[in-house]
Amino acid sequence: MNHSRGEWGDFVGRERDIERLNAALETSPLVTLTGIGGVGKTRLAIEVTSKRTNQDTFEVWLDQISEPQNLVPHVLAALGLPPAGQDDIARIQEFLSERQQPLLLLDNAEHLLDAVREFVAYVGNHATILVTSQVALDQPRELVVPIAELSQQDAIALFHTRIGGPSAPGDVDALVTALEGLPLAIELAASRTLVLSPTQILTRLETSNKVLGSSSTARHGTLDRTMYWSWGLLDPGAREVMAALSLFDHPLDPALLEALLPDVDVLEAARELTQRAWLRVSDGPDRKWSTLWAVRRFVREHTEAALHAVLTDRLTDWALAHAHEAPGWWAFYIPEGIRAARALTQAGRLADAARLLNRLFFGAFGGTSFRDVLDLAADVLNAITPDACGGETWALLATKLSKGAFRYRSAHRPIVWSAAALEAAPAGTVARLGAMAQHVICLVDDGLRDEANQRLAELAVLRDHTPDDMRVASALLDAASAMHEMGQFGELRLTCERLLHIARSAGNIDAEARAWIHLSYASYDLGEFERAGVEVSNLERLLSQRHPHERIALGGAVSPLVQIQAGNYEEARVALDERMHVARASRDTALTFFVQLARAELAARTAPETVRGFLEDALSQATGGSQKSTTHARVLLVIDAIVMRQTDTALQGLRTIREEGFTPTNPEIWSEVLDALEWVASPQGSAPQTPFGEIVSAAASGVAAVEEVISRYPSRQWCIPGLYFLRFDQSARRIASNRTGAVLRLDREGREFQVNQEAKVDLSRRQAMRRILVYLAQQHACGRTTSITVDELVDAGWPGEKIVYDAALTRVYTTINRLRTLGINELLLTRDDGYALTPDVLIEWTD
Repeated sequence: MNHSRGEWGDFVGRERDIERLNAALETSPLVTLTGIGGVGKTRLAIEVTSKRTNQDTFEVWLDQISEPQNLVPHVLAALGLPPAGQDDIARIQEFLSERQQPLLLLDNAEHLLDAVREFVAYVGNHATILVTSQVALDQPRELVVPIAELSQQDAIALFHTRIGGPSAPGDVDALVTALEGLPLAIELAASRTLVLSPTQILTRLETSNKVLGSSSTARHGTLDRTMYWSWGLLDPGAREVMAALSLFDHPLDPALLEALLPDVDVLEAARELTQRAWLRVSDGPDRKWSTLWAVRRFVREHTEAALHAVLTDRLTDWALAHAHEAPGWWAFYIPEGIRAARALTQAGRLADAARLLNRLFFGAFGGTSFRDVLDLAADVLNAITPDACGGETWALLATKLSKGAFRYRSAHRPIVWSAAALEAAPAGTVARLGAMAQHVICLVDDGLRDEANQRLAELAVLRDHTPDDMRVASALLDAASAMHEMGQFGELRLTCERLLHIARSAGNIDAEARAWIHLSYASYDLGEFERAGVEVSNLERLLSQRHPHERIALGGAVSPLVQIQAGNYEEARVALDERMHVARASRDTALTFFVQLARAELAARTAPETVRGFLEDALSQATGGSQKSTTHARVLLVIDAIVMRQTDTALQGLRTIREEGFTPTNPEIWSEVLDALEWVASPQGSAPQTPFGEIVSAAASGVAAVEEVISRYPSRQWCIPGLYFLRFDQSARRIASNRTGAVLRLDREGREFQVNQEAKVDLSRRQAMRRILVYLAQQHACGRTTSITVDELVDAGWPGEKIVYDAALTRVYTTINRLRTLGINELLLTRDDGYALTPDVLIEWTD
């Protein structure tokens, strides 16, 4: 990182920008350094020109003048020349010609563009000219060097430099992130640390830029003064575009801005704003427009209230005109829809707000704005009766509110809203089917299983007597979820078959895809992996022509899960990486959660030491959201802690789960799980006399005993609704291996290994032996119970070689015997059909 001392303070970072600017000055007589106000153009120009010792440098500060006719006299004064009337340009040319490679810096030229262009045309042949400006001069031979905000690393370094040393890292990281790497904002914030902590500055930034003010009267004395300088240079149309952009804290579709500003040439205004770096355009095919937080804040404070009101009214009209669009369409306009729904609520148009929220709900589900939708829906429903809104509309929104409150921690009680929705929903309607399905889920979650069973029977009748119509698709999906929660897999499959029929008749790929997802998860949950594979194949075929983001968002994590069960680990890894990219890009916390759990399951078979990292990230996605997901992730962390011999961590995790007081679905099964895990983490007395107790008790005797217990129960006995990942039988096998105490620590490339606490054995020069041992360990870690054949070991040890079969047998026999003598004799089994590591050995991979 580059640092230099000068009257401006230490210069930090921008190594690449320095290289680009120096290269430009070497190749062109006119270079313009562009960027938004406060981004550090002047500071970078000073840093570069001060180091160019082979040139005579002259600095002209153009922000000190405002009239074009004052430009030439101002340059004369900066050069130390007295004015001489009409010969001023000639005197400047002569002065520059007498200097050694003169370099003239014209700083802050954006308000005098025409005058600067004319001046450069006269003196450009007598000196190298460096201009800093928010926009380029658009002149012949001009090289434009745009600069952006600082990277996070450089921004933190700048902050620390300005305060004279490091402070609390967490506070600074959050503050610098909020400042979006704008150097002026960072320096102004650093100056406030004499009286405020970074956290206090960050809190005040949420409401105003004024915390970054100063007593200075210079243009760069405050962030707002810098913004105001630029604001005054914008055309009226560009200001209106910025006013519309400033309403939102996220990128906008250009088509929406055109709808909000029908009398403005939005594209022409955007061109000007982009040149001045006020407008940012995202990459990719669906380009969206945005701006920096500091600009948004400034524009909000400097736009007339009347214009804001007009824009809000137009946004509301636009939203209602699109209220018929599918929820998938609304997924791209959630913040806009929320703002419109809030405006409708404030205007007392509650029925319209309810109608709009019904469209927004599923698009927002799992996203960062979902809590806003929940709270707004509750406000609307509390303020309007079903009769005033229409019973079906009211019931649909109440059902969705219950669904959202069920999945996310919320002050809104799910069962209260599901009961209210059921009461309001007219008989024989889609709304009643959906309300009944959600109410069953809530009853199960509250431990009211008898009533849930009764309602489930009613739900099956409603399902069979609701007319075939695409409107029923969402309710059928809710019904399938309810049946899954109750373990009624037969009814679930009947429900999905009806949904498939309706979806195919209507040509609705999304509904058909969701039916296959439900079916495949049910099969996966039952351990019917072959059937799940067929259902996933149907899903993949159905979505093969969709945009990758749509395909992944619809398909979720079930496809790579089935690949994991089939042993196709590389295909699963690629699929999970692709899904994680989409989940992060779309800020879909729900998809991120499920993908990280699936990654943990893959890691449990290939790299157990990395499981915890995936689970902790999944927990971070669940915390503050779904209670079930939070408990789910914590149970898996306990299992992993037991497997990795971290007893204290496991017991603390169990205490945390119990102290939360969360009453999950099937509480008696969850209680069995927690009791069994507590016993296996710190065994005292006999194991709990439950199926889970039996399995962990058998774990102490080895894998064979575990498999015997599992075989005595139907696979659904091991199903905890929602706990699809790191199935307990797989975890029990790992626990069984762990409790014997036999550990084989092995480098991933087989360069060395260690048995228990014995001395390490170096295999770095034994290529074939390394490959064979790694292959044996990989197959064991994957849970393989069959022997590894000689043919497999030949392929692993001598890949690509053509060997006579008898010679190959001899090679394998010699290699295995040598491995035994080197220390793994007790861990290696010889069987009639091949070789294997003993089932009770624990593999620990090292790097």
